[in-house]
Amino acid sequence: MFKSTQLKTSTHLYHIPFLKHHRHHHRGGGEMRDQQDASRRGGGGGGGVLRQKTLFGGTATEGRWEKKKKKTKEEKDAKETKERCPICGAMQPATRVEEHANACLDMEEERERKKMSSERKKETSGTESHSTRKRTRNDDDVNDDDDDASIPNGGDAAYSEDKKSINAFDKIKRGSIEMSKKSSPSFIYGHKIIENFIAREEEEELLRTIYDPTEQTWNDRNANGNGHHNGKSWGVNADRARRKVFKAKRKIPEAFQRIVLEKLRTIDYGYKGLREFGFACNECNAIEYLRDQGHELRPHVDDRILSSDIIVNLSMAGSCVMRYRMNKNQGIEIAKNLPRFSLQIQGGKCRFEWEHGIRNEDLIDGKRVSLTFRCSGRGNGKDGVYKDVEFDDAPSGYVNDLEGRDVPR
Repeated sequence: MFKSTQLKTSTHLYHIPFLKHHRHHHRGGGEMRDQQDASRRGGGGGGGVLRQKTLFGGTATEGRWEKKKKKTKEEKDAKETKERCPICGAMQPATRVEEHANACLDMEEERERKKMSSERKKETSGTESHSTRKRTRNDDDVNDDDDDASIPNGGDAAYSEDKKSINAFDKIKRGSIEMSKKSSPSFIYGHKIIENFIAREEEEELLRTIYDPTEQTWNDRNANGNGHHNGKSWGVNADRARRKVFKAKRKIPEAFQRIVLEKLRTIDYGYKGLREFGFACNECNAIEYLRDQGHELRPHVDDRILSSDIIVNLSMAGSCVMRYRMNKNQGIEIAKNLPRFSLQIQGGKCRFEWEHGIRNEDLIDGKRVSLTFRCSGRGNGKDGVYKDVEFDDAPSGYVNDLEGRDVPR
């Protein structure tokens, strides 16, 4: 007596009974069936697409399969990793960030060229006659097609604007270079090398201070387990065994302050927190490596608690290769060349997650003297903030294995 009719919506199937012999009384059900039949035959203006009325008066034009595909695509897009464009700072999918950065560079270059052309026209308009200005415009139109920047006719002011524009574009190019470095397999977050940080004359002054025989003598520092090498130290005494920091026995020499730390206090070298570190630094040590004596630096991570987030060291008397290792199990190793006169900065992941060391055979010139600066016992310097701490005096007869030996009086 009853016949069940299926009504399909976008998500469910509903069964609606109709009285078979009273079908003419249910006009809505009859119209719906007529529309469904017309849709199956490709009529009704639907172009062969099934357009059904739902229980709520709408039409369902999208099946469950189409919605599932759409949802899957949206989930895939959401899961795709994104990286920040080094030029404009916008977040882009990792697979397209390089293409986006190149487009940004092209846009910046075109913008700078237009700006340079506009500045030239402004400078020349106030000093030349109408006919001269007209000729200058034609010349500028030709010059705009030339990639080589020439000195404009507007004088020193226009030339200064030219230099600013060129410097701006150079800055963008440097950003692109930094992006390529980060994509390199040898990139380590938090690691930076500043070549030619000191001049030869400054190196000579620093070495004279380090080798001053009247202050302290070299100490074989194998006692700390990092391999044989000679060491001296200045500033606070960081006792790794007692987990304490004592007052300085020897102040950091004036030459170290002036030649190294003063530069860090005035120039950040594009490294966040470096300037604050220059003011907070309170510990310094020198290490002498001699290849013919089997000297080395075994892989290790500097104390994560006593020492700050940033550590810097200066290479003198020769170059070397420092090897970084992610951890002992993964075996990931990256070699970094440390040229003479260069300053190496270790911070962030490089400081806390990578071991570093120098093999004996990696002492390229047979000898190297390093000068390492730390901030010990004053916090990690997060957001450039270091604590103002009063350190205790060292116990009577205390000897730090990391410092040099006193010269007998």
